Amino acid sequence: TAERATLLCQGNSTATHPAPATTTLPALLTAQAAHTPHAPAVEWGDECLTYEEAEARANRLARYLIGRGAGPEAVVAVAMPRSLDMAIAVLAVLKSGATYLPIDTAYPPSRIGFMLRDARPLAVVTTNRTLGELGCDEVPTVLLDDPDTADTIAALSGSDVTDADRVHPLHPLHPAYLIYTSGSTGTPKGVAVPHAGIASLALTQADRFDVGAGSRVLQLASPGFDVSMMELVMAVATGATLIVPPARMLVGEDLAVVLRDQRISHAVMSPTVLGSIPDDAFPDLRTLIIGIEPCPGELVQRWSVGRRMVNAYGPTEATVYVTATGQLSGPEAPAIGGPIAGMRVYVVDGGLGVVPVGVVGELYVAGVGLARGYV
Repeated sequence: TAERATLLCQGNSTATHPAPATTTLPALLTAQAAHTPHAPAVEWGDECLTYEEAEARANRLARYLIGRGAGPEAVVAVAMPRSLDMAIAVLAVLKSGATYLPIDTAYPPSRIGFMLRDARPLAVVTTNRTLGELGCDEVPTVLLDDPDTADTIAALSGSDVTDADRVHPLHPLHPAYLIYTSGSTGTPKGVAVPHAGIASLALTQADRFDVGAGSRVLQLASPGFDVSMMELVMAVATGATLIVPPARMLVGEDLAVVLRDQRISHAVMSPTVLGSIPDDAFPDLRTLIIGIEPCPGELVQRWSVGRRMVNAYGPTEATVYVTATGQLSGPEAPAIGGPIAGMRVYVVDGGLGVVPVGVVGELYVAGVGLARGYV
């Protein structure tokens, strides 16, 4: 009985870290833009947008999307290479209240076609150049590089989009994004993740990862992975700067150059990618979050010295991750850590009973960050 009580307490983050009040990602973005309007929000090469500028551009595109019918429970896809425009398009979809469906343009056409047929988006935000690679003739498009479309969007108000502007009021339980599983165990499934868990995600990242004003967060993950949402939230919900690198896969020496030249302070990556980076000094890299796959102890020993290094774990069926460790060190392979704010995680048997320490079971997840379900 005592062991069971201890396990139940350890698996429940609300015992020591109550979940924050549920809100929506657009509300967090608007609050941050009001708090730090002149701070850099997004950088891409030599171009930079302040929070005030990014907010206004996202609001204009959001109003255009609302005019096309976008709103809560509707899906809008974004299919663009990494750029300032892509970052603004994602924020605009979220501000409209619609569900953001990321399309990685590097995916095979068959995979893209399946996702579009399955999700049935209201529209795909893209460009003329990218459109030819998608093969999505049956889905309406919003071509951001079309002169008439660009002029129409530019003429709209950049003021904050509120529920009075939306098709329907936006609530925390409405989906924020729709992410597809890998399909490694069968047909890929679309997971609808609501806004409710994003405030907990932002709170955990600000606390555990020491991210905020002055931080420079690398947008490294493919848009097809929910880690890309983690990077976005880590930056724009805390007043940091989202650094958008060139539109190519970054590994090895190429990634080392970006980390060094762009003075990246916070990065999220898999152990495989981390292991590809050559030995070098990265004095600006203060926080390194690993995940996606188990991490060898050798990498922890090599990369944890002089910086914060954390292992985060979560299934697609949650708001990016559900557990995180404290500071990693030493040669041992890290565990997955404990539940983040607002989450509960338990190892249970076939009857959903909590198993004793050392007994194999299945991980069950509950709490504000749980996905709403499969579409």
